[in-house]
Amino acid sequence: VEEELINDNSFLYSEALKINKADLNRAVRLKKRIKKYLNLGSCLFLTLTFNDNTLSNTSEDTRRQYVRKWLKKMSSYYVANIDYGKKNGREHYHAVIRLDDITKEDEKLWNRYGFLGVRYIRSTEDYKALGKYIAKLTNHAIKNTTKRSAVIYGES
Repeated sequence: VEEELINDNSFLYSEALKINKADLNRAVRLKKRIKKYLNLGSCLFLTLTFNDNTLSNTSEDTRRQYVRKWLKKMSSYYVANIDYGKKNGREHYHAVIRLDDITKEDEKLWNRYGFLGVRYIRSTEDYKALGKYIAKLTNHAIKNTTKRSAVIYGES
C-alpha cells in the first residue's frame, strides 16, 4: 500500500512539475513579446473597462471579441488579458499595445462599450514603473482559474 502511495505521489508530482513548467514557459513568452513591443518604440498601457449596459447585455465571449477587434484596429502589436477588480469583481482588460497615441475618434469607438484608461510608455523610467504591472499581467495570464487562455495576442 505504501509503495502505491509513493507511485501515485510520484505521478502527481510529475504532473505538477509539467504544469508549473508550462506556466513558466508561457510567462517567459509573454514577457519576451512585451519586451519586443517596447523595443520597437512607444507603447501604451491600456485598461479597458465595460459600462453597466455592456456588462449586462453581452456575454464574456462577446466582450472579449470587442476588445480583440478594437485592439486590432489600433495596431497589429498588442497583448491583452482579462482581469477582475478586487473590490467589485468587475471584468476589465489590461493591454500593452505598440502605438504612439490614441485618437479622440478611436477613444470614442471604445467609449460605446465602456471606459478607457491610457498610460504612455515612452522612456526607460516608464518601463521601470510598468515593470510591476507587466508582472501582474503575466501572472493573470497564467492563472489556472480561467476556462481558457486569458491572453489575447496580436502579431508576434
